[in-house]
Amino acid sequence: MTEKKKIHGMNEIAYVLGMIFCAFAVCIGTKANLGISVVAVPGYLYSVILGGEGNVIPWLTQGWADFLWQVVQLVIMCLIIMKFKIRFMLSFAAAFIGGRLIDLWFVILGGNGAYENMVARIFALLASQICLAFAVTLFFRTTLPVQVCELLMVELAKKFNTTASRIKLIYDLIILVLSVVISLVFTHGLTGIGVGTVMIALCTSPLTVLFGKILDRYFVFDSIFKKKKA
Repeated sequence: MTEKKKIHGMNEIAYVLGMIFCAFAVCIGTKANLGISVVAVPGYLYSVILGGEGNVIPWLTQGWADFLWQVVQLVIMCLIIMKFKIRFMLSFAAAFIGGRLIDLWFVILGGNGAYENMVARIFALLASQICLAFAVTLFFRTTLPVQVCELLMVELAKKFNTTASRIKLIYDLIILVLSVVISLVFTHGLTGIGVGTVMIALCTSPLTVLFGKILDRYFVFDSIFKKKKA
């Protein structure tokens, strides 16, 4: 498809859809209870270990825990690339909104309790995988402030002169190992980690490449405001 025939002005739309799909993927993956995405595991673990009634931080929901985890990642990223940019601060706002969307989706879906029917749980896991990969693909194409985990992948790709998809795969595998250790130490089991976690870690990167090729064939991710001005 030629450039003129493609749909322009997708920058802002991609950002909004990415936020919505990412939060939904976290929630539906949690309810599948077959292992959530690697990106969501740390936040979920912290909310289980520290949050809830009777725990150290009773107000720490999965959404709030996810936000705080992204703050930690931002600090680590800045140490690795030895650089801090003011625009990085914008990702705090995105992380905050993302956390609020996670908690909102749980309200809409009736809480974070797991589905009882195994068929429903399997479909929920597949939906989580597809939605997460689609969200990451959209985030890679928007110029608006993305959540810190996506920002980390883009900045590290620049730092080490590689692709964001490759960094994504390495990132997922590292977080998976760390999450297993934390889960075993503090919960004495694989909380939030299962066959779904491994599947998503291995499949998200190839899916982002596939979705990217499809989206780039039909859409141009420039600003809708720039289009109107022209």
